[in-house]
Amino acid sequence: MEAGVLSRETRPCQIPRLLRQPIEFGGAELHISPFPHRKIAGGLDRCDLPRLKDFLAQLPRDARVAFEFRHESWFTGEVFDVLRAANAALCRAESEKLETPNVQTADFTYFRLRKQSYSPNERAELTKQAVALAQKGDVFTYFKHEDTPEGALYAEELLAAGKQAETARANMAT
Repeated sequence: MEAGVLSRETRPCQIPRLLRQPIEFGGAELHISPFPHRKIAGGLDRCDLPRLKDFLAQLPRDARVAFEFRHESWFTGEVFDVLRAANAALCRAESEKLETPNVQTADFTYFRLRKQSYSPNERAELTKQAVALAQKGDVFTYFKHEDTPEGALYAEELLAAGKQAETARANMAT
């Protein structure tokens, strides 16, 4: 493993040390898998609140981390409160099988969108949410990337809408 690089080979005990180093990107996303053979972040798969608290306590206070929980046992008020206390984002992830609750736990937002395609109405709703959230903090949005260009095209569309909203706000302020 390269110094300062988070990868699939990163051992859970290395994550707090790596996050103490300067980060030149928006933050780190940690996947908590529902599958016991793919355990990440200290062996978490189903909800283990004491372990999550311990893990978060090891991170630098200014580290920007987002947790993508892939099992519904994590979607509780207690977990959300722990994430809020650490300013750790609940990754708003979705797939065909599981959708994360729309809960804000940090001063930034992290979307991970994995559907094969999004209708114009779904993209308009996502744009509305992202633009509103951007007024409160940074918004990181990642679309599924496949052999087709849809994810990249959706990202370009969202960026253009965000820039348009920024320009409109700036014009209203003058």
